[in-house]
Amino acid sequence: PIYLFKRFEHFSSIPFYVGRPLPIVNSESADLDFGQESKEGKHMFLSYEVVDSHKEPKFLAVHQRDEQEFLILCNRSCKKVFSGAKVSVFLTS
Repeated sequence: PIYLFKRFEHFSSIPFYVGRPLPIVNSESADLDFGQESKEGKHMFLSYEVVDSHKEPKFLAVHQRDEQEFLILCNRSCKKVFSGAKVSVFLTS
């Protein structure tokens, strides 16, 4: 599974390339308020605790400004598998 961490606006092209909608973890996107409240979209907005409770390996796209917060949440048990100019991808289980 692939998840987007907090900032959908910075990752909005990833679902296009993956070919499906992706869940957003700890969303801070005001642009998505309507979808977050809809019956169809509620399951796409998850807390980190819910995602972390699923013990299968998963990827999370994290913007550089959220990286320290993310590392604290994952207790530094996640592994950075990609690092770009503003986005990193972490593998966690």
